[in-house]
Amino acid sequence: MATGPKFSELRSEVGADKALLYMYRPSAVVGSAAPLNVVINGDKHDIRNDGYIVVELPAGPVKLHASWEGFFPLTLNYTLQAGSTYFVRYGSGFGNLWLPLPNAVVGSTQFQMGFVTEEQALKELPNMKLSDEH
Repeated sequence: MATGPKFSELRSEVGADKALLYMYRPSAVVGSAAPLNVVINGDKHDIRNDGYIVVELPAGPVKLHASWEGFFPLTLNYTLQAGSTYFVRYGSGFGNLWLPLPNAVVGSTQFQMGFVTEEQALKELPNMKLSDEH
């Protein structure tokens, strides 16, 4: 389980020519003992069960790669717009929550990762704690 401060509100400020990316992982039995290994444009992060990270990134192309110690790898490539905030959810078995964006969801029958709306993210983020272990 994530052990950082509990989510309370979205960051309101984004640097010039930057975008914010929230990535979160709701609680699940599958994989609960191990952190999700995430690489965002080459920077490594770990997200534990019920955890989230928030990363300020340069606007432009972003590559997100997630796996469990190399197993079940998923990768998203997207172009971030300056001043925008994005939400990526990693989990399993959660139906039709995804944004209808081309190439914005990847997954298998067990694990999925994709962009969700701010509204959807704000339903789940209040249950999350900051989780970032390098």
